[in-house]
Amino acid sequence: MSLLKRIQSSLLTFGQQGKDSFEYLGLTVRKGELVSYKVYENPTPRVEAELGKQLPYRMLLDKYFGRFAAASGVRICDVSESLLDGEDRYRLVFTLDRRLSHREKEQLLTYFFENLELPEICAAVRQDAAALAQSFDMGVWPLQQIGVETDVHAAIRVVKYYLDLTQDSGRRRACDRDFVDRLGSAFALNLEPQARSLLQIAQHRYRPVFVGINRDTENSERKLYFKSDAFGRQTEHVLPMSESLVELCGWERVVTKADLGALHKQGLYLEGIASTLERADEWRLYFAYLPRWRHSRV
Repeated sequence: MSLLKRIQSSLLTFGQQGKDSFEYLGLTVRKGELVSYKVYENPTPRVEAELGKQLPYRMLLDKYFGRFAAASGVRICDVSESLLDGEDRYRLVFTLDRRLSHREKEQLLTYFFENLELPEICAAVRQDAAALAQSFDMGVWPLQQIGVETDVHAAIRVVKYYLDLTQDSGRRRACDRDFVDRLGSAFALNLEPQARSLLQIAQHRYRPVFVGINRDTENSERKLYFKSDAFGRQTEHVLPMSESLVELCGWERVVTKADLGALHKQGLYLEGIASTLERADEWRLYFAYLPRWRHSRV
């Protein structure tokens, strides 16, 4: 099945004519090849009701995150499923209210980990948040989202957390040479191999918004997330910018210019891009509905 047909099939299942829970589609590209395809769902009332009945989400919400999920300032952000090395993986991520104080987020972090028995990862979340805040002179604690990836039996495989790059002031942070240097310094990473690509993405009207970190008991993986500056109805630049980036970054074997054009006609565009900071040859591409398309469906 071609990528375009696969996406169209997903929209029939999760789009307006199906569950109406489609949030965005994630493609992982490594060395120019597609290695992962994932659909993310919004926590609509229907989706949340299903989570309470379905393994492993029922166990996660009842056994591990009961107090955390019920706390003020916490809500489910999204859920997704994928296949990794022949094994089904399930992802559940929560969002923390931006208005919460550092102290309140620290308390919620304690609730999140109280039943997981992963003190090393809990400490790493605090350390990573502090390092990013210090490197970028932030006045607030940047933890914004946190969740897990599990197998079907709710065995925790990965803890996932996201550090907001704009939360300190709400302003749009620019990805320039100074930004790349500060980011590398925060996590003691050499970003020279992908620095040119990061700057090219920024020049194509994408802005850095999150650092996402996946941690298990032995390894960590960090990703820098960009979001398109396609706001309101001013989206005429979206398709040509996406076409240019696909060519420059070597993603054409995964998603062609023809695919981009066909998806654009259906209201989808390349909203987000993520760089795996430890791998210069790995990228995530996130397709979502155009802003005007979303607004017309409300």
